[in-house]
Amino acid sequence: PPQVRDRLAVPLAAGSLPLASWVAEPRLPGSPLPLPIAPALLADTVNFLAELFTAVSHDAPRSSLADAADVVAAAVPAPQAAAVGALADRLEERLSGLPRGFAHGDFWATNLLVDSGRLTGVVDWSGAGGGRLPLADLLHLVTSEQVSRTERPLGEVVTGWLLPAAQRGALPGVSALCGSLGLALEGAVVRDLAIAYWLEHVAFHLSSYADRAMRPGWLGPNVVEVISSIVDTGL
Repeated sequence: PPQVRDRLAVPLAAGSLPLASWVAEPRLPGSPLPLPIAPALLADTVNFLAELFTAVSHDAPRSSLADAADVVAAAVPAPQAAAVGALADRLEERLSGLPRGFAHGDFWATNLLVDSGRLTGVVDWSGAGGGRLPLADLLHLVTSEQVSRTERPLGEVVTGWLLPAAQRGALPGVSALCGSLGLALEGAVVRDLAIAYWLEHVAFHLSSYADRAMRPGWLGPNVVEVISSIVDTGL
């Protein structure tokens, strides 16, 4: 779709070295999206994500919350390990009827380019793929904005802002994106999608960065305490 195609850098060349792969791309116009996100830019991102989600076949393998939970469980104490596995099972069941689509995978301000107040480019597609739950990219954008604005750990933002706002229907852009996708989601479903986003996000960090599991200052507030909070609230 033009909304997506016009904001991509088509690779000029690619290759690999002993320790890394590389891609050469033309420079897109714009600079990283400024925070806080202006209404016009939020509307641009919502329109982009709506087109992106439906841009490719829905036959791609579905992302697995159980797999994400296994990664998290390997890094946390036994009580939280058991709890996160059970949580993933509940989420898989409750979200099973939702459509899957394509997602960028790391949709935050640094990877979004803006020129003259409008979205002009989206870069770093290394985490992109199909079979993803709806809203994941938008949830990452608004959560990362909140982390940056408040300078609080991800886990505190998830439990103190993301999940309550999702339940109330108060997350920026969610109603507009759901409307564009033809989804009528109750607050409890958006909250479950927010939990699923957090689970897949921290699992990605744990599997991509070896130091995460060895850093109590990261693992505690962003993973262990979030699991305990979710269990305590009966979700």
